[in-house]
Amino acid sequence: MSNLRLINETSATNSSQVNITNIFSADFDIYKFTVLVDEGTQNDNINARLINASGSVVSTSTYDWAGLDMNSYTTFNEVRFTNTSYFPNLTQADLQTDDGGNFVMYLFNPFSSSSYTFMLGQSSQHFSSANYYRARKYIGVEKSTNSMTGLNFWLNNNGTPDWEIKTYGLRVDS
Repeated sequence: MSNLRLINETSATNSSQVNITNIFSADFDIYKFTVLVDEGTQNDNINARLINASGSVVSTSTYDWAGLDMNSYTTFNEVRFTNTSYFPNLTQADLQTDDGGNFVMYLFNPFSSSSYTFMLGQSSQHFSSANYYRARKYIGVEKSTNSMTGLNFWLNNNGTPDWEIKTYGLRVDS
């Protein structure tokens, strides 16, 4: 039997952001997200912020993120952000039909009020307008010890792609 438990499925059409609330609990320490964005209105980066137990999006400068861009059209590139207000550049929406990005992201201990929330993930995207591909691997941390209950995905420039998001909890059975 799989230790992954489907907690939530969320889809949205023509939306610049998606909130997924009340998904983190004491039942799980590790969460997996699969996210597909498609047919945006412009090329736009997908970002994420946590939502705290009060229902507020956490946008304080407590996020760190590092990634490796593995591009088909140029050299690989390391990217780092420290003390930002979100997890940046998880993938990118593309304005072409049937183009866009997808990613898998794991969050560790988001509900715990005694530890930081860590994340890791990887993404892929295709840009037909330039005919190139990008893969990306990244890690991050949100450095507060607040209990988080949800996640906010949003775009830099308010593009409006279609979203398909699945949230899983990883159960460790003894």
